[in-house]
This record gives sequence, C-alpha cells and structure tokens, in this order.
Amino acid sequence: MVFQFKNIVPEPLLNRDLTQSDLWAKNTIIDGTANVHICAPSGTGKTSLLSILYGLRFDFSGEWTLDSVWSSDIDWVQVRQNEMAFVFQDLKLLENETALSNVVLKNQLTSALSETEIWNAAEQLGVQQLLEKPVGKLSRGERQRIAIIRSLCMPFKCILLDEPFSHLDEENSLKAAALIQQYATKNNAGILMANLKHDHYFQYEQTLNL
Repeated sequence: MVFQFKNIVPEPLLNRDLTQSDLWAKNTIIDGTANVHICAPSGTGKTSLLSILYGLRFDFSGEWTLDSVWSSDIDWVQVRQNEMAFVFQDLKLLENETALSNVVLKNQLTSALSETEIWNAAEQLGVQQLLEKPVGKLSRGERQRIAIIRSLCMPFKCILLDEPFSHLDEENSLKAAALIQQYATKNNAGILMANLKHDHYFQYEQTLNL
C-alpha cells in the first residue's frame, strides 16, 4: 500500500505554520508496507492524518491517492474489511459487552482468527482473565489491550495505530508491540504508528514529523 500526498492540509490546520511538517502542505509518499513512525505533538494532526488514511475524514485541502487511486474513488468498505486495520485512540469498544464479545463480534465478520489464537493473544497481553468482564469495568490500559486484539481479527496489509500504548507501562507496551509485529509479519503488512514522541517499539523504515 502506497499513500501519496499532494499538499494535504486538514481544515483545522489551514491557518497554522506548517513549514516544519514533513507531510502537511508537502508532496509526500508513505510506504504502507513498511514500519512508519508518525511523530506528532498534540494539536498537529496525528488523529486527523490516520482518519484521513482510513477514509473517515474528507475535510482537507489538497489531494491524495492510495495505490494510485484517488481518495474520493476508493472502495472504503473493501479497504476497511480486508486491507487496513486500526487501533483508534478512543478505542471504539462496546462498553456494555464483554471484552471477549468485542473481539468475537469483529472476528465473526472475517473468521480471521481461531478461538485458540484469540485466547493466546489475550494471554500474551495478560488480559485472558478479563475476557468475560464488561469493557465498562476495565481500566483504560486493559481496554487498549483488548482493542489491539480486536484490530488483529482481520486480514490487513497495513495497521494504523493511534497512540495504542498511551496507558500501558513499558513492559506491557513491549508485549503489545511484539504481538502487533507478529501479526504484521504474518500478513506481510506495514505498521503506521502515530504518537507524541520518538520511540523504540518497532523497527521503523520511515519517520515523519508533523
């Protein structure tokens, strides 16, 4: 997957000085098959960028393509079901459902993982004992780990990560990163990690500062 940007600027950033940005108001290519780090201080458009790449936002000037297809012409249902996974910053979990139900509901649409693989992923992230609890009773960090497992319940060519480890300690962040990399390698997929500062969770081939 190749994202090619041509002078993209989200509407909320139209009056900002973007001269230091590697992406906004520039002609930039993001290699979606690689591990890419989007380093973005608060207010510089990190979540906006990932939402644009996922086809959730179209309030921008400029234009961009995915594999040479203009964003306005992309079959977003196809992309979201088969090509692009996403760990949202706000997680988008169903709080009244159990953690397991949140994962299984996604997996039922794709049949991507076996029951054993789901439980193994939960064990790897240390949340297997929480699977039968309602999401509303979990901590933010526990919810993040459930959201990560849910995101892996699909075939994907690229996974978008919006501050996925913000409420995890270093040990659990490394475990989560290892699980994501495991599935990215299995799928021969890229990782687009967006967070507030430079990190060492993945081996990045491309780094862009917003």
